[in-house]
Amino acid sequence: MITQIDTILLEDSPDIAKLSQLKLSLQEKLETIKILDGELLDIVEESELATEIEQADGFKEGIYTAIIKIDKSTAMAHARTSVDTTEPHPLPVARDRVKLPKLVLRPFNGDVTNWTTFWESFDSSVHSNRDLSDIDKFNYLNSLLTGTAREAVAGLSLTSANYGEAVAIL
Repeated sequence: MITQIDTILLEDSPDIAKLSQLKLSLQEKLETIKILDGELLDIVEESELATEIEQADGFKEGIYTAIIKIDKSTAMAHARTSVDTTEPHPLPVARDRVKLPKLVLRPFNGDVTNWTTFWESFDSSVHSNRDLSDIDKFNYLNSLLTGTAREAVAGLSLTSANYGEAVAIL
């Protein structure tokens, strides 16, 4: 599914409906994976536990990244369709722009030595983005947190009001 999403996102006009459907499927699979991970932890040998956790985290990060890409593409598509065209002669749009590769933000695990790097990337891509609501920003932030960073904000419900609180905690 992630490969299919990446292929769709490379198209000039990505199919937003298909991306939304794939996002829902990914979210369902993520919930199933979380349940199964919990069950597996009870039966995995202690010597294999660290490897299993790393593999599960890597898989979940791939899903989170795909969801973020879908959200960003959807937001961009909505921004393009919501442009005010009431002007009699709108200015032409420049088509000679360089196509940059998709930006992938690295997760933050709570290691203070990585905070500045994480925050500057997150700030420029998400936090300072005026087109995103605080709830969307909080969703993006949650999807990029692992380990102690995730635990630090785990008690906060996913609301617009709690986004600022989560940032302050981190």
